Amino acid sequence: MIECQPCTKHRVLKLLDILPSRGPQAFDVFLQSLEEFPWVQDTLQKDQASTAHSSTDVVYLSDHILRKVPTDRELSRVASLLGGQWETVLLDLELTAEDLYRCRVDHRSDVHGAALEGLVHWRQAQGKRATVQRLVQSLEVADIHLSMLLDTFQ
Repeated sequence: MIECQPCTKHRVLKLLDILPSRGPQAFDVFLQSLEEFPWVQDTLQKDQASTAHSSTDVVYLSDHILRKVPTDRELSRVASLLGGQWETVLLDLELTAEDLYRCRVDHRSDVHGAALEGLVHWRQAQGKRATVQRLVQSLEVADIHLSMLLDTFQ
């Protein structure tokens, strides 16, 4: 459940979300395990430092790319990056709760398929306004780093 999260930040948030539901001693046990296994804390701190550096890296997409409407192939690649954040992105792209429900029902066990269906629906509904720039804005809202898009759109 935790390892399925798309990035370290979301994994940590998921862990912190789960800990209280595991009983009153869960967080204390977690802290004790950090004391018993100091390498875990060291690894987490190194990951945090490297994530802090990578999240400030400048990602550049040309104006030409930002203004274009994404293709099916590009939307499929984006859908594969979304993971559990697909609903957040699609809501920011102004799909309705009914649209999301339809995507969920049509693709019960396929997150990629549900995300792709929603992205294609967004592109069809918005037409020429469904640009890469608009998609990038929604990805930023969902804390998906734009460096993941470089291979998709270049």
